[in-house]
Amino acid sequence: MRTLLTLALLLTTAGLSTQVSAQYPIGHLRAIQPPVIQVDQPTKVRLVGSDLIDIDRLWFSDPAITAALQTRPGKAFAAEATEPDYGHFEVTAKAKPGVYEVRADGFHGSSNPLRLIVTDLTVVTMPADTSTLEKAAAATLPCWVTGTVRASGFAYIAFQLDSKDPIVIEAAAGSIDSASELEIEVLDESGRRLVRAATDPTREDPVVLFTPPAPGKYYLAIADHLFAGGDNAFFAIKLHRGPVVRWVQPIAAKANTETTITLTGLGLEEPMGKVGPWQTAQRTITAPESAVATPPVGRPTTATMDRFLDDTLRVDGHSIALTDVDVNVEQEPNDSHPQAMPIAIDSEVSGIFAAGRDADWYRFDAKKDQTVKVDLFASRLGQTCDPVLGIFRVDTAADGKQNAVQVQFFDDHPARDKERTNPYHRSSVDPSGAFKADRDGPFYIRVGDQFSAANDGPPIQYRLTLRTPRPQFRAYALVKQLRIDNANHYPSNSLAVRKGETIPLVVEVDREDFAGEIQVAAAGLPDGIIARPSIISAGENATTLLLSAAEQAAFEATPITVTATATMGDTEFQTTAIPVVCVGPSANVTTTAAAARTTSTLMLSLAGDSSHASVDLTHPEATPQVKPEETHTVKCNVTRRMDFKTPLKFKAIGLAANWKVPEITLDEKTATADYAIPVPKDAKPGVYDFYLQSDAAVSVIPNQPAHARAVAYRKHLDTVEQATKTERAAEQDPEKQKALDAKLAQITAAKAAADKEIAALAKPAGRKTLVQSQPYRIEVVAK
Repeated sequence: MRTLLTLALLLTTAGLSTQVSAQYPIGHLRAIQPPVIQVDQPTKVRLVGSDLIDIDRLWFSDPAITAALQTRPGKAFAAEATEPDYGHFEVTAKAKPGVYEVRADGFHGSSNPLRLIVTDLTVVTMPADTSTLEKAAAATLPCWVTGTVRASGFAYIAFQLDSKDPIVIEAAAGSIDSASELEIEVLDESGRRLVRAATDPTREDPVVLFTPPAPGKYYLAIADHLFAGGDNAFFAIKLHRGPVVRWVQPIAAKANTETTITLTGLGLEEPMGKVGPWQTAQRTITAPESAVATPPVGRPTTATMDRFLDDTLRVDGHSIALTDVDVNVEQEPNDSHPQAMPIAIDSEVSGIFAAGRDADWYRFDAKKDQTVKVDLFASRLGQTCDPVLGIFRVDTAADGKQNAVQVQFFDDHPARDKERTNPYHRSSVDPSGAFKADRDGPFYIRVGDQFSAANDGPPIQYRLTLRTPRPQFRAYALVKQLRIDNANHYPSNSLAVRKGETIPLVVEVDREDFAGEIQVAAAGLPDGIIARPSIISAGENATTLLLSAAEQAAFEATPITVTATATMGDTEFQTTAIPVVCVGPSANVTTTAAAARTTSTLMLSLAGDSSHASVDLTHPEATPQVKPEETHTVKCNVTRRMDFKTPLKFKAIGLAANWKVPEITLDEKTATADYAIPVPKDAKPGVYDFYLQSDAAVSVIPNQPAHARAVAYRKHLDTVEQATKTERAAEQDPEKQKALDAKLAQITAAKAAADKEIAALAKPAGRKTLVQSQPYRIEVVAK
C-alpha cells in the first residue's frame, strides 16, 4: 500500500471549504501506432507513453471514429479465458479524410491529445527492420506509409514508377505530434541520392516534388536529422501524384465576402497555368463569419501557438485567416517608394517575399496625431523568415530630389529573447507595433526578410495589416507544465483530477489597447467539480483557475470551456480561451525543449486514484476586508493521515511582488498554524485572489490496478490450489492423480510467478509533485 498524506487545514470560522491536494501521475500519450487510419478499414493500433494505466477507451475529436478495446488470453487458471489488452484497440474511421485528435482514457484520467490522420488511400505499415535497401518496405502509389525513425540510421521505402511524371512526397511528423524532425532522401535503384529535403527551422515537415529521370525502381530514405529514434519518433509519408495544394494566395479573406483564391499545386482540377513545375487554378469562396480549423498535415504545430490566432477557413488543406477588413493582394512592382502600392488604414495585404532581398513598399495616408496599429505576420504563419518593417516619410530636398526618411522601425517582439525557451510563449520574430503620425500626408511602409534565402518550394508569404487600434484581448487556457524545485517541471499535459483534489489551470491573455480588469470563469463543468471565477487584475496578463473535485465526484471525460470577460466602456467583450496543451513534456525545460500547441478541446477527466494528499482551508462566507498595512491571519488546524511525514512549505501564489507574504512550513508535528498575510502599504483597493502551493515528494505504486489484480489473482490461485488438493485427496484413479499432481505443480509455478509480479508491482516510485489550494480571496479597502 502506498504511504500518503492527507492534511486538513481548517479555519476557525465556519464557511465554504477550499482544498489543497497533490498531483499524482498523469497519462502521457507519446504515440499511436500507426498514426494513419484508412476509412472503413478496421485497424489495430498500439499506444505508447508513460503512466498509461488501464487505458480502456479512446476519445476522438469526431464521433465517426470509434475504437474497440482488444483482449488477450487470460493467465493460467484464471476465472476468465480472456482479459483486456489495455492500450491495444481496433480503430474504425467513418469520418472524412483529414486530421483529427485522439486521447487515451484510463485509470489516470484522459491523456494529452495526439493528431491522427484519416485517409481514403491504402496505408502501409513498415516492418520493424527496414535498415537496408534489401529490407525496404514496398509501397505502391498512391498510399500512406507509416513507421518509426531508427536511431543512428535510415529506414527505407521502395516504390516503382512507370513514367517520368512528377510525384509528390509529403512527410508528416512534427505536424502530427511526433518528436522527430525528418530528413528524407530519394535514391535511385543503385542507392545514389537524387533529392534531399529536411524539416525546416519552423519545424515544417518536408515536402518533395520529385520528377523521375526515367521509369524504374526508387527508394525513399527516412531519418531524424539528429539520428534520434524511438517509439515517439513516428512518421507518415504520403506518396502520390496529386491533387496537392502547396500554397494559396491570398492567405486571408474578409468575412461574408466573395473572394477568389489562387491555388498552386499538382493534379489540380481545371488548371489555368504553371509556376515552375507547379500548376495553378482558381477557386471562388464566400468566407463565413467564423470557422474552426485544425492545422493541416504539413504545417508547423508551433504556428498555432501565436499571438495572432484569427478564425480560419480551410481551403484544400490550407488555412485562410478570416478578417473584418478588406484584403488586397500585393501588386508588383513595388520595390521602391515611388512604386509603393497604395493601401488604406483598416485593410491588409497578402504579399510574398521573393528571393534576392526583395523589399516591398506600401503607401498609406494618415492625419497628424493619428495612431495606426501595424502588424506583419509571416513567421507566425509558419514561414521560414525573419521579417522587418520600417515606416518612412518622403522629404523633398532643396534640389528637388525626394528622399525616403525612416521615422520608425519594427523588428522582433520585445519579449522574444526572454520567452524563446518557454514552450507556451506567443512572441515571435514578426514586427508589430503602433505608429503615431507627426504630420498629415502620405507615409510609406517597407517590409523585407532578413533571411532573403532562395526558395525552391512555396514562396514566403506574409500578411501586412494596418488598422485603427481597438481594445481587445485573446485568452488562452494553458494545461501548463508548472515549475517545481530547482529548474524541474511537473509534467502536466492534461486536466485530470482525483476525488478531493484541486488542480490548476493557467489562463493568460494577450492584450491590445486594453489594460482593464478581466473576469475569468469555467463553464460546462460536470457535477462534483467546483471552479471559483478568478480575476486578471488591471495591467496583469494571467491568473490561475483552480478546479476542485468533490469526494463524491463521478463523471466521464468532459469537454469544458473557459471564458474571459471585460467591460470596455458601455460594451461587454467576451472571448472563449483557446486551449493549449503540452504534447511533449520536459522534466527540465532549460536542457530539453518541451512541445506545446493549441488543441480543439479542453478536456477534464476524473482519475481513479482516490488515495492522495489534501489540505482543506475553510474560507469565510463573506470576503474578508483588510486595509493597507494590516495583517490578515488565517487560523489553521492541521491533520495528517496515513503516516505521511514530509514537510510542506507553502507560498502564496497570485499576489504582486510588493506583497511580501511569508512562506509557511507545516512539519509532521504541526497541530495548528497561523498564516499571516501582510497587506502592503501601497496596495490598491480591490479584490485579490491567491492560493497556496508547495512542492512535495511522494511515494506511489505506479500501477495500482495491476497490483490489485495481481493480488486478487494470487488469492484465486490459493483457492484453485485448495480445490485441486481436495480433489486429489479424493481421487482413486492413478492416471487422474498423476494429472492432478501435474496441475498442482503448475499452480505452484503460477503462484511463484504471481509473487514475483506482486513484488515488482508493489515497489514504490518517488514522484515530484505540486500541492495547491483553492483560491482564497480578500478585499483591500481604503483606510
